[in-house]
Amino acid sequence: MAKHITVDTVPEIWFKLQRVIRTALAVILSIVITLAAGIGSIQVFAPQIFTELGRFLPPEFVAWLVGFFGFLVIVAGAITRIMAIPQVNAWLTKIGAGSVPKAAIAATPPYARSEGLAE
Repeated sequence: MAKHITVDTVPEIWFKLQRVIRTALAVILSIVITLAAGIGSIQVFAPQIFTELGRFLPPEFVAWLVGFFGFLVIVAGAITRIMAIPQVNAWLTKIGAGSVPKAAIAATPPYARSEGLAE
């Protein structure tokens, strides 16, 4: 007698674009808050650091820094979108990092899946 193996079915992620936008917004806010806190702290406790940096760093450095943080936001959004792909989300769920907990996964027998009985 053949042994039946169940296949785990992870539910599809809802609102994929909304999750990407939320991640990008979270990264932007994290960058802004971190920079504001860091710059504010340096300005209060050691203003001479900015004076010395201004002598060595060209003005283009600020433009490069803004571009770098913009790139960081784009990469975070792209990774979030990749994580929303059903196969990637299923793998992430198996390791405990999916969009739903492992307990929410429905087990579907493979024969029902191949015959179109599972929905």
